Amino acid sequence: MASCLTNRQIAAWATPPGAADSRPQFRPEDFVRAGDGTLYSLPKEGRGTAGPLVTALTVAVVEAAEELAATSAGRRLSTPLLGVLDEAANVCRWRDLPNLSSHYGSRGIVLMTILQSWSHGVEVWSESGMKKLWSAANVKVYGGGVSETAFLDDLSRMIGDYDRLSSSTSHGSGLRTVSNSSTVNASSTSLILRPCPRAAPWS
Repeated sequence: MASCLTNRQIAAWATPPGAADSRPQFRPEDFVRAGDGTLYSLPKEGRGTAGPLVTALTVAVVEAAEELAATSAGRRLSTPLLGVLDEAANVCRWRDLPNLSSHYGSRGIVLMTILQSWSHGVEVWSESGMKKLWSAANVKVYGGGVSETAFLDDLSRMIGDYDRLSSSTSHGSGLRTVSNSSTVNASSTSLILRPCPRAAPWS
């Protein structure tokens, strides 16, 4: 994390010049208590950028929300906090995220983690961490455009099967007979999910 502070512009942005610093100060505890604001954290990707500081800022806001929840009725925020962590594996590499997602949900802190692919998440949180993150999600959305067969096969099994009803009609001896039957079919397969347009996500 400290490597980004070798950039003089980032260091100047993050370091108060002294007691007479007149720049506006962002206080996470004030932000979450207001309950009506929106914070946009938009760092660039890659080494030497302010990404680690933005991650620290994100963590500070969520922890301030947790502290507020601890003193609220039912130990939950009266107004839920939504944290949209877009491109989380690139710009918000929060190591403890898989272990905390479920806990924060019970505090009224909803974290929406968006990743390019399953393997992108594994690169940051390991396979077991990604499984924790996936299991903690109450809503899972697949946005298409992924070619990882193992992930798509797991997703297909999760979507499950459906019963396809069919009927046939036969005639004989002046009688008309209708027979109904059902067969179990997969709702989706990796071949169907792989080219899924990004504008038509599965959830």
